[in-house]
Amino acid sequence: MLGKDAAGESAVLFDDEAQKVVQWTPGVDSVAVLWSEEAEAPMNYLGGDPTLDVSQLFPPVGSVRFVRLRFRSDYSKNDKMGNAQYGDAYERAGLELNTASHDGGWHSTASVDYGVVIQGTMELQMRNGDSVVLRPGDTYVQRAGDHKWRPLGDEDVVMSVVIVGAKDAT
Repeated sequence: MLGKDAAGESAVLFDDEAQKVVQWTPGVDSVAVLWSEEAEAPMNYLGGDPTLDVSQLFPPVGSVRFVRLRFRSDYSKNDKMGNAQYGDAYERAGLELNTASHDGGWHSTASVDYGVVIQGTMELQMRNGDSVVLRPGDTYVQRAGDHKWRPLGDEDVVMSVVIVGAKDAT
């Protein structure tokens, strides 16, 4: 992490592996919380790893999470997930389930998500039947829509996503 130290000087503050990782089931191999920033956080680094205090993967209004998602290539064959499966994974990771989950992998969040595909090919499906195929280097912005993911091909998919907490429109 780069930023300003306690004295306000530009510095490399730390360089480490993600400490908060959700081992998901089924199909999503892992969700690694790379960084967390609460709304109105001070610019000077206060020390410690803010991801260790994360209790909700999807942040409150104005707060941000930076995550790395890894989907196994067989994810779409296992897309019968509902609240029970999501909830089990979150509970094991010490996180609150603060997303609306539905059978078949459909889910929605009160967030704006800015993502980029790093590896593999992924289809982002919307409830109304729209979809888009994303390949390495492709980006997307997803604004609270009811959606699900489907890896295409035999390669696992890795995405980096910045999740910004927003007001729920419902």
